[in-house]
Amino acid sequence: MGRVGRVALAVLVTIAAGLAFLLGCAPAAPQAPQAAPRAPAPAHPPVERLGLKVLAVHPHDPTCYTQGLVWHGGELYESCGQYGQSSLRRTDPTTGAVRQRVAVPANDFAEGLALVGERLLQLTWREGTALVYDRKSFGKTSELRYEGEGWGLCYDGKRLVMSDGSDRLTLRDPAS
Repeated sequence: MGRVGRVALAVLVTIAAGLAFLLGCAPAAPQAPQAAPRAPAPAHPPVERLGLKVLAVHPHDPTCYTQGLVWHGGELYESCGQYGQSSLRRTDPTTGAVRQRVAVPANDFAEGLALVGERLLQLTWREGTALVYDRKSFGKTSELRYEGEGWGLCYDGKRLVMSDGSDRLTLRDPAS
């Protein structure tokens, strides 16, 4: 078979393969070996449906965009967030009256709040700063730096547990 014949044969094979593919007649590609069948997943008990019972309703300042709450000694400590409006507050949970308030710098968006001893630690959202206050006076005593965003914060008695809005929690030393 000459050169022209080989080219013609190659063109015909290519056309035939294309038609077979378009018509669904193409030969099956080699299959990977089948994995051993999996054991059936263990049966799980049905998910428990929980109910809700409202025990009390308390007044709250609707202008406070609540980001963090601490209940201590019958008082509510609250981190209110919004650029230009963030604050730390101590409120009377019965009346909703703000007993003490300190403004957060306008360029900080206040977030999570935790009580460690007599210190209140308040996260900022994107600023990477935890503001540290004396619980009684609300005087700012220091600032702590961290990487990433600050969202939620709680204290387990030994460590701070911090959320950055992702699916990960970070354990932090409350002193640093």
